[in-house]
Amino acid sequence: MTPSNDQPIDRIFAVIGAIVRARRALSLAEIGAAAGLPAPTVHRMVGNLEERGLLKRAIGSKKLVLPGPKLIELSSQVLEAAVVADEPHAILERLAAQIQEHCQIGTIANGEVLYIDAVQVRRASGLQLEQGRSAPLHCTSIGKLYLASLGDEALDAWLDAHPLVELAPNTITERDAFAAHIREVRKHGWAFSNEEYGQGVIGCAVVIPLSTQRDFLCIGMSGPSARVPFEQLPDLVEPLRTAAAQIAAALGDTGG
Repeated sequence: MTPSNDQPIDRIFAVIGAIVRARRALSLAEIGAAAGLPAPTVHRMVGNLEERGLLKRAIGSKKLVLPGPKLIELSSQVLEAAVVADEPHAILERLAAQIQEHCQIGTIANGEVLYIDAVQVRRASGLQLEQGRSAPLHCTSIGKLYLASLGDEALDAWLDAHPLVELAPNTITERDAFAAHIREVRKHGWAFSNEEYGQGVIGCAVVIPLSTQRDFLCIGMSGPSARVPFEQLPDLVEPLRTAAAQIAAALGDTGG
């Protein structure tokens, strides 16, 4: 049902919804046409939303894009609230108990991986990716999955803007090698980190299949390489995929 736009809250959602549906930067005139609102109303609403960090201007343009910094923060909090609800968290707990390693759910916020839920097993050691912690994209399994979801041009643009900083002995820092690595992630549908973020720590992750593709969620595990040989990571992919499908269903999204 199309909103009536009779109330201020309806107009706010009409403006935000117009940009969300477009999935590109829009001018004020384009927002007004898509939202069915007069120009003065759009100008006032956009000014208020931009001032509050819910919208922002595209780089080098007066056009508006989503999300602004406050909306990123809010959307991350909404995702976290949904994920740590009883059933998704219980699924993560069962996965951790099954594979006996640290497990986490992450998303992307402010250009980094943000871990929004995590379960530790009693004997876990090494790098602990706690809820609320953030991490770089290029040396984490979840970050690599996000980069693999980008098109070639978007990936090239990301590589142009982000140096591949060495954080551990195995961090991939050479651009061509990293691009080839991301192509392999796309091919296989899962990603790994082999002592690239922390020495002695390995991990792998898969995408949680959400149909809208607007909320990027992944589930992963991490553990010390002394206990989990790198060669055994492929054996953990199927349990991760099973848990990912269960979480998608628990969130009311079966990926269809």
